[in-house]
Amino acid sequence: MPGGANDTELFWQLLVQGRDVHTTVPPDRFDLDAHFDPTGKLENSTDTPYGNFIDHPGQFDPGFFNMSPRENRNAGLVFETTPWLKQEGKKRYAIVNSFGAHGGNTTLLLEDAPEKLTAKTTLSDHIKTHIIAISAKSKASLRGNIEDLLAYLDQATPENNLLGNISYTLVARRIHHSRRIAASVSNIDQLREFLKSSLETSDDSIWADMALTIGKHLYKRLNPGAEEVDMNISNVEVLESQIPHNYNSVNVKPQLIQVEGDIDLAEASTEISWYTLTADGNRSDHAFASATVYYEDAKVWQAQMVYQLFQNVVDYADRYQGMQSVVLHGLEAFAEVELVADHHGSWHTPPHWIDSVFQMAGFVMNSSDITNTREFFYITPGWQELRLAKPLEAGQSYQSYVHMFPSEEEPNTFLGDIYALQAGNIVGVCEGIKFRKIPRVLMSHLFSGGSKQPQPSHVPPEKRGGVQAHAEGRIMPVKRVQSSHKPAAIHTHESPQPSPVSHHIPDLSPASLPDQTPKTTPTLEVTTKGQDIEAKQQPEVVIKCLGLLARETGIDVKDFTDDASFNEMGIDSLMSLVLSEKLLREVGVEVKSSTFLECPTVGEFTEWLTQYH
Repeated sequence: MPGGANDTELFWQLLVQGRDVHTTVPPDRFDLDAHFDPTGKLENSTDTPYGNFIDHPGQFDPGFFNMSPRENRNAGLVFETTPWLKQEGKKRYAIVNSFGAHGGNTTLLLEDAPEKLTAKTTLSDHIKTHIIAISAKSKASLRGNIEDLLAYLDQATPENNLLGNISYTLVARRIHHSRRIAASVSNIDQLREFLKSSLETSDDSIWADMALTIGKHLYKRLNPGAEEVDMNISNVEVLESQIPHNYNSVNVKPQLIQVEGDIDLAEASTEISWYTLTADGNRSDHAFASATVYYEDAKVWQAQMVYQLFQNVVDYADRYQGMQSVVLHGLEAFAEVELVADHHGSWHTPPHWIDSVFQMAGFVMNSSDITNTREFFYITPGWQELRLAKPLEAGQSYQSYVHMFPSEEEPNTFLGDIYALQAGNIVGVCEGIKFRKIPRVLMSHLFSGGSKQPQPSHVPPEKRGGVQAHAEGRIMPVKRVQSSHKPAAIHTHESPQPSPVSHHIPDLSPASLPDQTPKTTPTLEVTTKGQDIEAKQQPEVVIKCLGLLARETGIDVKDFTDDASFNEMGIDSLMSLVLSEKLLREVGVEVKSSTFLECPTVGEFTEWLTQYH
């Protein structure tokens, strides 16, 4: 016996104590090298070299278990394929124990093994019903799984036990997700009918129709004079799918549903719940679906939806949101516009009125599905002419039309004319409005006047930027303070002074720089691609910048030699913009994208960093 347990007392002590008596496979049993496969993928293989083995099978007889001769007739050890004879009218029983094989101790009680199938008999003749269960993490995935199975049934060749194989594949050792359907079927036709009916109910539009019907009915009961009822069906949750019965079948049972609505005019809403009913009218304890209907003004959310499409570039204040509805097709659009009643100041023509009437061009360029708004945004530098045939009036309705087209003379530029109409007459026109395509990575640079962009920590306060944003969002010039440091004669030429409102690098000419010695670090470890690379003696700012360039380009820092070319590394104009933005945000170094053109090699770039930072 395993572990030297040569009698029942020792054997049960091993089981009670849980002792590990695993040993490797005895060489005389079988060739372990030929059958051992730790992955368990090979046929007729074992994934472990250990097990519990009977040393002397002859000792493991009925006498070992102190069995009586009568018990001896019904017990035995199976060491080879053994027929299991059946007596007429009697059931057969068997106990199979793993005896701790593979670390387990499993016992199975088998009752009357199935009959051997003849050539004319299939498993389907014995098993009349099969469970079919399909599940997925989402409603769309569940529908896809159902459609895939239907497609498989249409092309599958008839075979023995096709339904049983499908049932085993869908049920055995499967993780069943929250979205699921299940049924018991007896043949392929029933399975196909079940799947098709499931697809018919996978759309929740039937619940939406019920919610709209009940919501409108309850609202008009309390407000009989209401003509139109604008509703928003929210928080819809179907916990249990409802599979409709096939009413072409014989003896089909009625399928009853009860819908309950509870209206609250104070909250302008109705709570709706769905229940199942039995044939005798008993309602289920819990609702299988629920929803909330809110009563609201459709014009309000229609206008809001229009400007939500615009939010990828700019947020509009309420008084600028004059467009009530928009029809958009490519680079052409038509809008209904309603001006707000308030002037919001003393104006000849309030700017929020002008913008509402003539903002369609910007909407088209920044909302159309053909202008690649993921990577670019569009801004206007101006227009040629703007005319109004009559003054714009508060609270009046207008129509706006625009058609934009690419410019043949200027690349990355679009042109167009915007027309304002009222009662079918043209009352205003904006001719030759121009929009330019700008990489989205530049947005923070172009619109950073009122935002809190990071400033390089190494630049003196008097050199940080040329503008100052006030609380009201107005941008005021800032007087520059001349440095008290003496010029350092490094170059033989003079660098031009930047304009007071420049958003780019402050004046970096030698004459304006403080007399500072770059901070150096004797040795600094730079980690790139999982490797520790020892950098040469360089200023810390250089090491940080090169580390960022290596990370963004995917090039090892060791390859950033002095003669390495940025152009050969793939740093083009777009990559330069990205690197410029990230160097400012992560390292605090303000680098113009053109610097990679002015300093085309790593050596020139590091020299520029060392000298000016």
